[in-house]
Order: sequence, then structure tokens, then C-alpha cells
Amino acid sequence: MSRNVFSFVKIRLDHGKKGRNCVIMSCVSIGILILLLIISAIMKGNAPWFIGTFSYFSFLLGIYALYRSIMLQSEIESIDRFTNISLYTAIAAIVFHLVILFTGILAAIN
Repeated sequence: MSRNVFSFVKIRLDHGKKGRNCVIMSCVSIGILILLLIISAIMKGNAPWFIGTFSYFSFLLGIYALYRSIMLQSEIESIDRFTNISLYTAIAAIVFHLVILFTGILAAIN
């Protein structure tokens, strides 16, 4: 009896790479927001309009990373550490953006 099993179907598992890409997108989103917060603090709140525009793009990048990580969670055979890490970092990026957004809205109201 031979224990060699030959398969003519090549299974390509690149879910770890997709998960890493989602983690990178989430971390870039958080990094951009932190950089823009530092720039805004240095300028004492009088930053130009494109600083706010970059923060919205970074928020959209976090939303896209969350969408991609949810799609990775729903795929079969894609459960590894990067898919879980990507989900948590994407949620953290979005929560961080929303906290800053609502802090600015509440500061403008008062």
C-alpha cells in the first residue's frame, strides 16, 4: 500500500496574504489619522481643508479594510491569525476615527 496521495487539483491558499493586506490597510488608516492629528495640533486647529479630506479618505480606507476582513471571515478555509487580527484592527481604526469625529462635533456644538 502506498501512502502517497496525488492530487491533480492545485489548491492555492492565499488567505494569509489577504489578511495581511487588511491589517496593513487598517494600520495605514490609523497611522494617517495620528499623523493628521499631530499636524492639526501643531497648527492649533487651523489646518487647511485638505487635512480634513485626508482624514475622510483614511476613514474610508478603514471601512474598506473592515469590509475585506468580514469577507475573509466568511470564506471557507480562511481562518488563520491574520484574518482575526485584520478584523480587530479594522474595527479599532473605525472606532478611533469615529471618536475623533464625534469629539470634534461636540467641541463645535459647545
